[in-house]
Amino acid sequence: MIPRPTPEQEPSHENNLQTAATTLAAAQQAVSEARRDLGRTIVAARKAGYSIPRIARYTGLDKLVVRNILAATPPATTPERNAATSGSERPLP
Repeated sequence: MIPRPTPEQEPSHENNLQTAATTLAAAQQAVSEARRDLGRTIVAARKAGYSIPRIARYTGLDKLVVRNILAATPPATTPERNAATSGSERPLP
């Protein structure tokens, strides 16, 4: 008969699970940040005059994906834009 390992000899599955969950959370955060950066970069390229097909070629993305990113990325707010609308619009009730 094979002797069973004592609790001290068994691998700590709980510790491994916690480590894996922490690593996954960090990776998800990095992916989110990379997506935001990509969105801002695509918007900047479009504002600089790059065509959607050109952006798609440079990024390796499909043209439809580039269009969707452009549609989903909120416009950047600038101090000039905020100053121009400040006070002229009523707040929503």
